[in-house]
Amino acid sequence: LWSECIPMRWPHFPSQCVLCQRWPSQRICSACKAVLVQPPRCSLCALPHDAHAACPPPFSQYGVLPWVGVHASLTYQEPLADLIQRLKFQGELALIHALVDCMADCPPPWLQQVQDAVIVPIPASARSLQARGFNQSAELARQLKSRLRLNGPIRHALARADTSLQQSRLNREQRWSNMTQAFMPAAHAAHTSAQSPPASCLLVDDIMTTGATLLTAAQCLKQLGHSLIHVWVLARTPSPHDAPL
Repeated sequence: LWSECIPMRWPHFPSQCVLCQRWPSQRICSACKAVLVQPPRCSLCALPHDAHAACPPPFSQYGVLPWVGVHASLTYQEPLADLIQRLKFQGELALIHALVDCMADCPPPWLQQVQDAVIVPIPASARSLQARGFNQSAELARQLKSRLRLNGPIRHALARADTSLQQSRLNREQRWSNMTQAFMPAAHAAHTSAQSPPASCLLVDDIMTTGATLLTAAQCLKQLGHSLIHVWVLARTPSPHDAPL
């Protein structure tokens, strides 16, 4: 995989800002970071507090959500959206370091609670892995563990069915239908779960749009015995009604 060629940690040497191209700079300069400043967010659906009086569907349809809390470091809009697209679809894997910088600069309020939690990245389908050569969620998880010195192990506890379609190409209704039975416990995860007591879990992904992927994955982790699940994503779409198709 391409990710094997990328160092676990890069020092913050002066470089060119990946957004404005200023030099010298950090990977993202202070001026660009100011543009990415985020409003307070709901701990259940990760939308800004001023965007809703109550969590919208599907979150409001759950009696009890499968996670303790969810946190999005940034909003999925320009200029951040361009960086994520370049990472995922143009293979610019070196951008993972700048994106993890963004997450580390805007951590969840419950970060201390997941210091020892098992870290589970959202799995990629076999088709995506073959096309990209890496799983961006796994790379985010790996770099977050290193950057923030998280103690918990990274476990690929979930497997993704190859029958599911690429979420980014579907509308909101199709996304939910596509996620039906999209995840299953990985074979080794089911064996490990049977031998060890349930552990808290940090579920990591790059983008949260409708919440379909994360809710389905969290429910699968519940079946594995993880009673305390926290979710951390790089970016959240502004609103389910504004979600990109």
